[in-house]
Amino acid sequence: FSQRRELIRRLCRLTRERHAKYNDTIQHLEPNIKEAPGGLRDVQFVRWLSQLQNSQADGLPAPDFPSDLEPARDFLYAARCALHYQAGRDQNVLTFEAQDEIAKLPPFGPREPAGPRQRTVRSSPNFAIGAPVFRTTNLRCPANAST
Repeated sequence: FSQRRELIRRLCRLTRERHAKYNDTIQHLEPNIKEAPGGLRDVQFVRWLSQLQNSQADGLPAPDFPSDLEPARDFLYAARCALHYQAGRDQNVLTFEAQDEIAKLPPFGPREPAGPRQRTVRSSPNFAIGAPVFRTTNLRCPANAST
């Protein structure tokens, strides 16, 4: 039990250090969708924390990912995939140029007649899609985790 608590403390510290590199904000015009606060690293952190907090002595349960974060997770996965496709390599920074190009790709492009409005790259200003993930990460990390 104490090892689990120590692992959680260390994961929280690493997460807070990573957030500090991005000024502890999701407000970036060209966000790094993998490393920035509210990005894919935070999605993974929430999953790991869920597993650690809900694990029993005989093993780890399947991650219990909060359903309210699924739209953000799915958007981030799709955006990263589109970034890699568009760049032809590992690319995680959503530059203005990439935003314009990716906005043309499914699932970000226009829907056929009167389909439900999809969240688009441009409709997620300042990486607002990551806000719920960032909030959840901060809520689940103990305040003393940075020590």
